[in-house]
Amino acid sequence: CVFENRQAPTQVTHVWKRNGRVVSRVELEVGKSPKWRTWSRQRLKPSWTGEWTCEVESKKGRTLGVATVSAGS
Repeated sequence: CVFENRQAPTQVTHVWKRNGRVVSRVELEVGKSPKWRTWSRQRLKPSWTGEWTCEVESKKGRTLGVATVSAGS
């Protein structure tokens, strides 16, 4: 994720979901910067096929963005 944050440092959360169910939540720092980059990842077991989404939430719970991928056959 790339953020433009000219305010005080804050946090965002990556909410990883498999087939619509939350698998993990990763809290990430976003510093004061014209271009702050951060990332997370979700390791998959071979049996964890299906649709995956990573929702980016603000500190107040607002959805800032969503990425979707399919895993497996």
